[in-house]
Amino acid sequence: MKILNYLLIPVLCFFTMECQKSNVPEPLRNDILSSKPTNFKFDPKNLPVIGKTTEDDLKIMYPDGASMSSTYLKPRKRKINGNSFEFDRVFHFGEKEMKKSESPGMVKYSLQGYITLSIFTLNKTVVFYKILHKVKNSQDEWVPGEYNQDDPKAPGWGVNTYPGINEDACLYLLQYPIEERNKEISNIMDGYTEEDCKKKNNY
Repeated sequence: MKILNYLLIPVLCFFTMECQKSNVPEPLRNDILSSKPTNFKFDPKNLPVIGKTTEDDLKIMYPDGASMSSTYLKPRKRKINGNSFEFDRVFHFGEKEMKKSESPGMVKYSLQGYITLSIFTLNKTVVFYKILHKVKNSQDEWVPGEYNQDDPKAPGWGVNTYPGINEDACLYLLQYPIEERNKEISNIMDGYTEEDCKKKNNY
């Protein structure tokens, strides 16, 4: 999620305050641009059914809501793990596995695992989902967890929640009026086009 960390997180407070302005496209106003703490607990028996589960169903399945979400004014096309689909919204649900260690006068927590469930919808119905699961091994290295669905040798594995997220995040930001983006992220994307997003973030 490189470009998300670089571009989206710094503008969270800005968009949270400004999203009620009429010049921000209405469909984007409820998006969650930076990781929100939730009590999401991954359950392999509680997963959406492609073509059947709706966004309203997701609210029941995961009542705490997504930790991040984004909306696209025009449907995007993506191919992940051999599956081609179109989507207009993405919801990310994340859970961290922490290890507690204690010493005299000190308590320490270290990240031992992370799992992200990314759910794609089109017209409010789930069209695809994928799971990124990474854990620390005995050598303190990140390796695929039991539920991981991505190739650990692929560029960006363990950082990007799904292949192509950097391009999608770039295109997402292009949906905002230039003046709204530039208030918080300067001119970092001035002159950017859809082709630039594809060329510079093709992983």
